[in-house]
Amino acid sequence: MPKTRYTKRSDGRYQVKIGVGKSLEGKTIYKTLYAATERELRAKKDALKLQLSQGVYVDNATQTLAQWAREWLRTYKNNVSYNTYAMYSNIVEKHLAVSDIASVPLKDIKLFHLQQLINQKAAAGLTRTLELLKCTLDQIFDAAINNDMLLKNPTRGLELPKREHKEKRALTPDERTAIEKADFTPKQRAFVYLGLYAGLRRGEILALTTDDIDLENRIIRVNKNLVINNAYTEIKASPKTDAGFRDVMIRQRLYDILAEYIASKPPGQLFTMNNGELMTSSSYTKFWKGIVNAISASAASNGLSIDIETLSSHILRHTCATDMFYSGLDLKTAQRQLGHSRADTTLNIYTHCQTSNAEALDKMNNYDKRTS
Repeated sequence: MPKTRYTKRSDGRYQVKIGVGKSLEGKTIYKTLYAATERELRAKKDALKLQLSQGVYVDNATQTLAQWAREWLRTYKNNVSYNTYAMYSNIVEKHLAVSDIASVPLKDIKLFHLQQLINQKAAAGLTRTLELLKCTLDQIFDAAINNDMLLKNPTRGLELPKREHKEKRALTPDERTAIEKADFTPKQRAFVYLGLYAGLRRGEILALTTDDIDLENRIIRVNKNLVINNAYTEIKASPKTDAGFRDVMIRQRLYDILAEYIASKPPGQLFTMNNGELMTSSSYTKFWKGIVNAISASAASNGLSIDIETLSSHILRHTCATDMFYSGLDLKTAQRQLGHSRADTTLNIYTHCQTSNAEALDKMNNYDKRTS
């Protein structure tokens, strides 16, 4: 009689133990499966192993950090934008699922385990990732509490090392001069000016169509966003935030450039690849590199100094925001024009703009004269 592959109990059922995780001491945690027949038990075992391999196995007693993190990602982040999902997925797969505590049962994880993880990442030189990691862990454990898997969130009291925040910068006078004198193509100049003189985000610019530009009323209607990633490119029928839906004023410096560029384009998308398709990650990288090269050449020929390494499309938008401050544009109008969902985002830019003491004193003295 062939030897059975499974243990047969005194009650006639078959059983088998499957490793489903590790304890804090590194010992394997087993789950015991039972069935009336070997065939039924084999099916249960195969199903459990499949769940383990896919990271979808759920057991409140033995559910590991990695397993629950993946389940949380699939369940609670399935409706966020592609970029947001990719950010959370990166934290889960590259920082949690491969960590020393990935196979530790969720119920056994304490604050000091998470603090050790944060400290390890900090020692590796990570900065912004630490903030995302803490935010993700907090949501993961809150979800576990809401699902009656835990009573307490172990991230409470988790501390991040202090770091110096690099302030976003605007273009320098030399860089602005280099841009004005650069030998751009009409397409490059239209893109640069939409960032510099309208304050549009990269994705908002690349999503623009001829119908979005109302030259008669001097308005740009921002109502969509081009999402670029390594796998594909798509237009989202909404800007980055709800506040992103807005009408942006077309300043005179931008008007002439847009009018000329639109006149040369057929109806439809304003910024595409040469074949008329939406820009991909590689085509945009090449496009922006061409813009930077033109600025660099302009600076060299005009004896100007630029910081080519930090030039980005967002610097154009940030420069537009600082221009609004120096022009005297009020905070709420600037917030609407920039599409900021929070006023303090605009306020943070405004408070970092510098007004000389002499200029500030003149303004206050003039106010005193008017009110005396």
